[in-house]
Amino acid sequence: MNAPSVAPEDRPEVKRASALMRFTAMRLAAASTLEAAARLAGLPEHHHAQAKAAAGLCKLRLHTAPLEPDPEDATGIHNDLEAVARTIVDPLVRAIGAHAAANFHGIDTSLFERALSNAIEDALANLIEAGRRLDEDRREAAFESRRPRRAPNWSREP
Repeated sequence: MNAPSVAPEDRPEVKRASALMRFTAMRLAAASTLEAAARLAGLPEHHHAQAKAAAGLCKLRLHTAPLEPDPEDATGIHNDLEAVARTIVDPLVRAIGAHAAANFHGIDTSLFERALSNAIEDALANLIEAGRRLDEDRREAAFESRRPRRAPNWSREP
């Protein structure tokens, strides 16, 4: 007896791909709207920075590690995190710091520079190390699989 056939659009991998395509279209549309908001005249600078940060986040295509990740996947995740810090969060925090300094005495704007980038340095180093360890483990496993093994001694003689 044949198993019931599944319509192509009902297969899990097709549903995932379809959802990802819809998500991509929606985030790019949101990015376009936010970029337009960033160009509005008359807004305080930190609001422009907020719209630019949100648009940048919407445009960012995050790396997705497959079921069997490799060292390049660790690098891809590292690059995603670094991009979020350097091009999205750090400029927004810098603009908020400048706004605070313009309105309050005693604000040290240097504390608002590279806020996230400085905070995640250890996490970024950890990702690179994880990729290196994975690569080492795989090379070691490949070496062990090619290494000749001693045949077991099945005789009862000492």
